[in-house]
Amino acid sequence: KILVRLLQEGRIRRPTLPEMEEAVGGFLKDKDFARALAFLERVIATAPDRIPYLRKAAETAHRISRFDEASHYHSLLGKALEEKGDLEGAERHLRRALRLNLRRIESHEDLLAFTISHGEANVISEVARAAAELCSQQGQHERARDLLLRALQQAEGETGLILALANTYVRLGQKDEAFTRLKAALDLLNPKRDRKKIEVLADRIMKLGHRSKEVVALLEHIREAGRASARRQAVVVAVLVPVLITVF
Repeated sequence: KILVRLLQEGRIRRPTLPEMEEAVGGFLKDKDFARALAFLERVIATAPDRIPYLRKAAETAHRISRFDEASHYHSLLGKALEEKGDLEGAERHLRRALRLNLRRIESHEDLLAFTISHGEANVISEVARAAAELCSQQGQHERARDLLLRALQQAEGETGLILALANTYVRLGQKDEAFTRLKAALDLLNPKRDRKKIEVLADRIMKLGHRSKEVVALLEHIREAGRASARRQAVVVAVLVPVLITVF
């Protein structure tokens, strides 16, 4: 309180950025990492370019085993690098932040936001499902739902995402919504091209208690097509194996 009053009265001045940088260097040289980290926080708040100080803060926090703080600084560094256009560096630090604290939902959300902007659909699905599962483990089912809905806007054909969203609706006590989502996804699939996806979605629909004739018939048709394909492959193998043995 005394320092605040003296600052307000103009009787002392705030340290300049070069002075704070010098203090950080001195603390690091003396291996006083905790005080260095405290000053780095002040430098980060005032420096025009935060990237080098965020990097140093992440390294310092990691050095003294303050992994939650290190994770936080890596997340901030990843976002700062993304703004600069260094996407490779951004992803590296966002993933590092996650590895340092796998239970921190915010780290999952930061990585998901990055992959939604820059990643492929399968990567978006993987990151979103991991984030949603953590949310659900912590009882935050609405948060899990919202993350999955965001991801589906950019990766709408990912079966894993649709299943994860359906499971989340079930946890929320909204089985009808889970069915609606699964059925809508099922209706968009091609029976010839998407047999495996259809089987997975139809099976989940039936496990929800929706055993309509349409879904049952579709599932049986897909499974019979799979059995027929397996029989054809067996015939091909039976024909080719003797020929190969004769040749070799």
